Amino acid sequence: MKCNAERIVKMLREKIPKFQCRPGCHDCCGPHPWSKWEWEQVPVAMHKQATRLDSTCPYVSDKGCEVYEYRPIICRLYGASENLPCPYGCGPDN
Repeated sequence: MKCNAERIVKMLREKIPKFQCRPGCHDCCGPHPWSKWEWEQVPVAMHKQATRLDSTCPYVSDKGCEVYEYRPIICRLYGASENLPCPYGCGPDN
């Protein structure tokens, strides 16, 4: 049986609508909280310490999010939630 956190995170991920972000944008990236289960899904070789002096996520690079497929729920909600709107109007069609 899967752990409760895994089941909840996977269910929430399925409900968040997908959409295209503006290429090269990382304006919504910041130091966001991760659940323990989400963090454990990131391959250990990809783990980084938050060493940046600005307020962006340590996984932001010139090419975008380095852990995009593992990103936490809060990152997935940007632009998909009216409470976390994209500053450039990107978001799901409905």
